[in-house]
Amino acid sequence: MHWKFFIALLLGYVGGLLFFLHLFINIRKAFFRKKGTGFFTRFTLFGIYTIFCIHFFGNIFFPFLIGFFLAQKTFTFIILKYDRYREKDNY
Repeated sequence: MHWKFFIALLLGYVGGLLFFLHLFINIRKAFFRKKGTGFFTRFTLFGIYTIFCIHFFGNIFFPFLIGFFLAQKTFTFIILKYDRYREKDNY
């Protein structure tokens, strides 16, 4: 029973990292595109991913969300620390 919670946490973490990586890349490219379809791509893919994980592993929504939250915090820390494109004077 506990392995399902660990796998849900791991799947939420990996899915969150991929979600925020896609978001970060689309924000960088948004200035060069006229049509922004990144939101619908992220929303659709992550929705399908979440529904698949919950259907396959059962009632694991809260560990999945905790993993997603940890991925957000990790990705934010990495971007703020290692992003070479941000302006150094503002931080």
